[in-house]
Amino acid sequence: MVLLASILLISLTAAIQAKWENISDIGGYIGSLISGIFLIMIAIVNLITMIQLWRKLKEKKNEDTEQQLDKDLTRNDSFGGGIMSKLCGKALSWVDSSYKMFPVGFLFGIGNYFFSMSFF
Repeated sequence: MVLLASILLISLTAAIQAKWENISDIGGYIGSLISGIFLIMIAIVNLITMIQLWRKLKEKKNEDTEQQLDKDLTRNDSFGGGIMSKLCGKALSWVDSSYKMFPVGFLFGIGNYFFSMSFF
């Protein structure tokens, strides 16, 4: 299925480039614009999540012991999670430590790169 989709995409791209010579220039601008907007949106979501987490940590630090705070930090339901954890909750349930987030970010970056390079 992936092979068929790749062949279809390659033939479609070749047909469009033959018809419109400057389409790659326009596509480069559009792809960069979409990627930039998307990354800014992700930065805003991360900033909002960080502010919410910071406030919750300050509240928890005042009322809990350090051991209870450590337990709450490892359990995501205590802090509510961010927007992406609510959208992808069960799919990301295996991420229970910060070092396990690296593959998720790596795959996300590769997907963003290939999306912007393939379609535009």
